[in-house]
Formats: sequence, structure tokens, C-alpha cells
Amino acid sequence: PHFKERSTQSKFRLVVPSESATERLKWMLGKTMGSVDAFEFRRSELKKERLTILNSTSSSNKLRGSKNYHYSHHSYEVMEGIDLQITDEEVFQSYIRSCDPSTGLMGEYLSHAKLIIRFGPALFLHGALPFSIAVEDGSIVLTSTDFEFPTPWKENCGTSNHSTLLEWMNDLNQFASSQVKSWKEYGVELSKSHQPSRDGVWATDGGYFNDTPGGKRFGALLQYGMGTLPHHVKNTSVVYNSWMSDGMPRSELFCDKQPDGKNPVGRFMKNEKLQIILSGHQPIGDMPWPILVSSRDETNGSARWVIPCDTSFSGDTGWTTTDGCESTMRKNVGRGSVKSGRGEVSICETLVKFCHSKNEVSAIDMHGCLSDGSNYVMKNITSNDYENFRIGRALATEQKRFYDTSSGISREGIFWIKAKFGHQRLVSHGKGYNVWNALIR
Repeated sequence: PHFKERSTQSKFRLVVPSESATERLKWMLGKTMGSVDAFEFRRSELKKERLTILNSTSSSNKLRGSKNYHYSHHSYEVMEGIDLQITDEEVFQSYIRSCDPSTGLMGEYLSHAKLIIRFGPALFLHGALPFSIAVEDGSIVLTSTDFEFPTPWKENCGTSNHSTLLEWMNDLNQFASSQVKSWKEYGVELSKSHQPSRDGVWATDGGYFNDTPGGKRFGALLQYGMGTLPHHVKNTSVVYNSWMSDGMPRSELFCDKQPDGKNPVGRFMKNEKLQIILSGHQPIGDMPWPILVSSRDETNGSARWVIPCDTSFSGDTGWTTTDGCESTMRKNVGRGSVKSGRGEVSICETLVKFCHSKNEVSAIDMHGCLSDGSNYVMKNITSNDYENFRIGRALATEQKRFYDTSSGISREGIFWIKAKFGHQRLVSHGKGYNVWNALIR
């Protein structure tokens, strides 16, 4: 995902946009960030903001002639009959203002943000833990069943000197904090010089050890937020890794076929005394996707969970029925009039309750509304009642045939048990960026 144009023989060749800043921004959002609608979403928000300001002004003051009103750090001439259309240039300038290192919301947010946070036995991160992997005979395998605490921004990134989660977390967050500080300082220097940098930009080549002025100071953090390195090797980052592969929980992380009978994530969580890891990154349908790493029986105590919670494309979730199961067919109400992929009705919340005296998770509650408009409430999915329903596990090891109503194609796949609905279970199958739900008895 870099601006540099590849060889015509390379399958990774990118079509670089024009020198127009606006067109370059559209290209970045759509081609390198997976945010194809973001530019138009921003335009819509700016229009709503302008309309709100005009309405509030006209209700308190009868407009006579003209008057200046502050709007998003700019002064606009407000008059009767003003054009509410937001131009491409205005959208672009809005992005520039919000990303300003000194005065923008992004700079303020990043000054306080952490790459990874732990509260007692609960871990929070955007993506997933970057276990070391390789591809053998077309399949992904682990190169080590132990988590190796990678630090790819260091020259000796192949060998980490960390042996505990706490050490690694502190190093990660310190790295991010220092890079953000350098970015803000660099922004101030450029604003004082009133000259854009002519010595190259990080995005031309990318990488952790970029030699451009900005790249030397904060390029490593830019690279850490990406999925791959410039030479197309997978990046060992907590930002862009995922617990899912092609729509389903990764078998190399959660299977029990390791020599000692324990899966890698379960072993890591046991060593670090973790009960739950919560993350975003990668849409997983219209409700969080609970993955039971280790049951209460397996741990002789508290169960261990990984729960990806990205429901940003709930409005696109499919509903189906599965062969061999008595199932109920429902229908997604769609995105409706909202511009977000979440749709009009879907909402979810995962609540983690702590027992401070025991320093442990006492309950994990999940509730919300699915894409078909039905509400769900699950009180403490760690209880025996939910374990008996096999929440957080595959429905069966064999594939089930189901009908994809959106394409009219009959498909096959493994279904995962997500939730309990009375005497029914919500099961989901993912493939790529598509997710299908079914309610079975």
C-alpha cells in the first residue's frame, strides 16, 4: 500500500493517482485503507454540520444582509439562500484539519491512545496477537507455538528480549508514544518553515527503516499500522493482525492438535493469567464472534475467551438455513437510509464484569439487536448454561450446506455457535468478508 508504482510484471502494481491532493486522498482511502465510502461520508457529515449551524443561527437571529460564523476552523459567509453543497476541496481540507499534528482531533487522540491495554485478566487491542506464521503447501502454520513478543521496529527485530506480556506492552506503547511525539514536533517545524518537505515522503517506499525526514522520525509507527511490509511480507503488528482467516476463526491458533494438547492462544493466556482478549478489526457479522479458547473444565477454573467485536458491516449480514438442522429463516432489514454499513437496527455491547477482590472476570454479558431487528441478551456466557449450548465453538466439524439468498448459490461451510436464543442457537459462517447467520434448534 505505497505510492511507488511497481513493475508492470508485478501482480502488486499500483495505479498511482494524479498529483491532485483531493484525488490522492480518495485513492488512499479506497485503495490502501479499505474505506471506499469514507470521502462521501465526510461530505455528508460536513453538510449536516453546515445545515445545523445555519438552522440554529436563523432560529435565534433573523438574517439581515450577511454575517460571519465560525465553522470547522474556517469563517464562512452565511447568507440567505447559501449553497449547502460541500465541494471536494472542502472535504479534503476537513481531513487536513482533523489530521493536523498540533490542532487536529487525530493528534489529540493519538497523544492519549495506546496500542494495547490490560485491565487485570482482560486484554484490549485493535487486531490480534501476531503469532509467527509461515505458509507450507498452501496452508498457514505456526513457526512457533509460543508467542515471541515481536518488536519489528527495532533493528534486531528477529529476536525479542521480552519474556512477559507486561514488558512487551510497555515497549509497544512507549514506541507508539515517542513516534507520535516526533510526528507532532515535525508538524510544528514544517508549519514554522512554511515550506513542504522536498526531501521525499515515507509513503513512497514505506518500511520501518525509511530514510526520509519524516520516515526517520515517525515512519515506523505508520508501518506498524499496516498489514504487510513493502516487500509484501506479513507485518507482525497488533493493529492489523486478525483472529480470523477467510471469515472463520484461525485453525492454527485455536485448534487442539498441538503436541501438548493445548492451542497456542490458550497456552499464552494461561501463562499470562488472562481470561479474555477483546478486539476489533475485521467485520464479523452483526454481533461479536465469541471464541471459547479453553472451557471451565479444561482449565479447572475460569474459561478463556477471545472475542472479536467489529460489527461495522452488520447491514450486509446474510440469513440462511442449514441442511440437517431444524432452522428458522430470517431476513436482514439492510442498511436502510443510513450511510454506514452497520445498518439502521444493528447494535451490540459486550460487558466484562470484574471481581476486584479475586482479580478475575466474574461475568461476560452480551446484548444488542441483530440485522433482522431481533434483540438478544446473554447474561454471563461463561456459565455452565452457555457452555452446555457450546457457545464459542464450531457447530460441527463437517461442513453444512446452505443457500445464499443474495447470490442464489448453494454453498457449504462450517458454522460457529455465537449465541443462545431461548431454545435456539444463532450460528454463523464466514467466507471472505461475507457472513451468513442461521437460527437452529
